[in-house]
Amino acid sequence: MSDRPWVMAQRWHDLLFAHWRLPTRAIATLLPAPLQPDLFDGSAWLGVVPFRMSGVRPRWMPPAPRLSA
Repeated sequence: MSDRPWVMAQRWHDLLFAHWRLPTRAIATLLPAPLQPDLFDGSAWLGVVPFRMSGVRPRWMPPAPRLSA
């Protein structure tokens, strides 16, 4: 944990962690040449993490309507 004060505020809503095991070759063909898939238990994984944020603001400001989401 940092000793520095926090600078941003935000709330996360409707968070989902979805993961699919895929053949390493299927992922490798989609990556630029110098990159390689990171493997877990011998397989590549595709992860999708959709979420929505509200109240995004600097610490010293109130949330701005329509801009802070």
